[in-house]
Amino acid sequence: MIIDLTHTLKNKITVYPNTLEPIFEQGNTIEKDGFAEINMTMCTHTGTHIDAPAHIIPNT
Repeated sequence: MIIDLTHTLKNKITVYPNTLEPIFEQGNTIEKDGFAEINMTMCTHTGTHIDAPAHIIPNT
């Protein structure tokens, strides 16, 4: 059995205390630029991550 605990990255996602919220902004559009792209600004402690121990255990 697989249980998916993945968090969807989005504006207003719950973040670790004292961590900045991520920002997602439309960067380019197909209509204007010929391709679509979203600009993302976020900390590495946002959403689901497999390196969780590295955030709280030194030298991991």
